Order: sequence, then C-alpha cells, then structure tokens
Amino acid sequence: MEIAGLRWSNVDLGAGFIVVEGKGKRVRTVQLSSVLLKDLSELNDERQYLAGRRKASQFDDFVFRYRMTGHPYPPAHVSRIIREWISTVDGMPNYTAHQLRHRFATELLDATEDHRLVQSLLGHASINTLAVYAHVCSNRKREAINRMEGASASVGG
Repeated sequence: MEIAGLRWSNVDLGAGFIVVEGKGKRVRTVQLSSVLLKDLSELNDERQYLAGRRKASQFDDFVFRYRMTGHPYPPAHVSRIIREWISTVDGMPNYTAHQLRHRFATELLDATEDHRLVQSLLGHASINTLAVYAHVCSNRKREAINRMEGASASVGG
C-alpha cells in the first residue's frame, strides 16, 4: 500500500501535492484535495511541535507513524485505519482501500469519460488497464438505457 510509506520529503504542502512511488518504482504526482491538504498541514504542525520535544529518529520522515515509538505504521495497520474510516461514512459499503480505489476510478470514468485522466490519477502504465472500469461503465450505460426504454414503454403504452 503506497500511502503507508509516504514520507514528509514527498509532501509539498505549498503546492498541494504528494509524490508517490507505485508498482515498478513508477513515480507520480498526486494532487491533494483541500480537505487532505488541511489535515496534512495539521499533522505536520503536530510533527514539528513534537520534534522539538524529543530526540530525533530515523523514522521522523514518515507521515504515518506511531506517536509513542515514532516507528512507521505497517501497511496492514494503515489498511485497518482506512477500513475503520470507510465504515463511518453513511451509505458506503464496507470497502477495502483497494476496493475504494476501484470505486473512485469507476465513478471518475463515469463522470468524465476521460480515460487518460483516470490513467494518470491511478498511476497505470497502460491505458489498457482501465478496460475493467470501462466494462463497468458500459454496464451502467446499458442499465440506464434499459430504464429509459421501460419508462417510455409505460408512458406510451
């Protein structure tokens, strides 16, 4: 899970983005939402405050780490935190982080139909990887057409 290894040296709060290394050592820039930017800024303020109160650690550059030991969270712990957060969102199925990523991609593709944008945001090397999302979107379009046909049949019938 990429986010578990996020380091402050890869966070640019001024420009509002993070640099993430994904599969195959591919590096991409991810723009932060205003909410995430605010949360990371607050976390950074807390980090700087605590840095002045304790001995420096080799783990100080990690964004997500235990307060007491300073050690970075293992990916499984980050996954659990994300699942717990997702469970608090009304109407959201009990997704894993990976399932949430798929949902994001599908919704974005539905909304924009911009395959290159979704490819870039997800960090896929090949646009062909988006075929699974396009299939889901095609099914949604078919469902919408079927609903419209049903509605017109009942109006005209």
